[in-house]
Amino acid sequence: MTEDDTKSLEPVGYPERKIRMTNPKTNAPDLDIEQIEMLANFSDYAANYPKLPFEEIAKKLGVDFTKAKNGKTWEAECREVFDRERAIG
Repeated sequence: MTEDDTKSLEPVGYPERKIRMTNPKTNAPDLDIEQIEMLANFSDYAANYPKLPFEEIAKKLGVDFTKAKNGKTWEAECREVFDRERAIG
């Protein structure tokens, strides 16, 4: 299967969504696997609950950014995914 073949498998009408998983300066991961998985949950909740603000969704998911070692980075990534999903939906 060539690269052109795989492009035809993408759903029509949906923009390509990429999550930056590495720090471009150090090429080291910004987030651990659990945090990356949680990004998908933020995306889903943003689409499924369009009237809830970011803070309420974080509360529903049980996320506490202040307890994470890289909480500010993780929160910024979650907000970016959340905002992107809201702009699309």
